[in-house]
Amino acid sequence: MIGAPFRFYRTVKTSDGEGGYTESGTLLGTYFGTLSVHENVTTINLDVDEDVIIGDLVEGTDDVYYRVKGIGAMIEKARQVLMVERVARPIWAGKSLT
Repeated sequence: MIGAPFRFYRTVKTSDGEGGYTESGTLLGTYFGTLSVHENVTTINLDVDEDVIIGDLVEGTDDVYYRVKGIGAMIEKARQVLMVERVARPIWAGKSLT
């Protein structure tokens, strides 16, 4: 399985000093997998076990973004299942990131 490319970002929240925060992201890499939409859960099945944690942001095709909500057990050798939810495009997305 090669699948589609997904760009993964690790997000960082920084206090703005006024009770709020700003969010920025660091590109972790582009990983390949497939998106599966089920009745009560959306998953991304990755080809290999990547360094992904809950809260990471995923950029799919067509400028669609997802937030990792859970990490499932490996269902096959060298395959990782991520439970995700669709989120709005972050303001910083598409800008030059560190």
